[in-house]
Amino acid sequence: MKNGLRALLAQQGEESRSEVERMPKTNALVKEFHEKMPTARLMHTVPEFGVFLAVLVAEEIKDIGRFEEVGKFHAYAGLIPSTHSSGEMSCMASSSRKGIAGCVGGAGGDLAGAPS
Repeated sequence: MKNGLRALLAQQGEESRSEVERMPKTNALVKEFHEKMPTARLMHTVPEFGVFLAVLVAEEIKDIGRFEEVGKFHAYAGLIPSTHSSGEMSCMASSSRKGIAGCVGGAGGDLAGAPS
């Protein structure tokens, strides 16, 4: 059993090294997308949005011009809570649409080890 555990740990170590080795190439590719995508550069102006998150959101949105108003974009992104009312009772709930908020959730905005 000890040999099996050692083999498993060695394999995980190799996979981690492989991921670390791929990181600079991935970061360079994301930066390239950022430079070529006007919407990504616009999203990068949002506070707390790093290069990676800006590219991710821009790719999800595609054409930001399709939103006639900021509120429609916010609704698409799942940033506006839904309101339910019945008679005299009214309550607010989280957005009924996942949109971008569901996509990016707790994702960090920066590339691994790269300044934003």
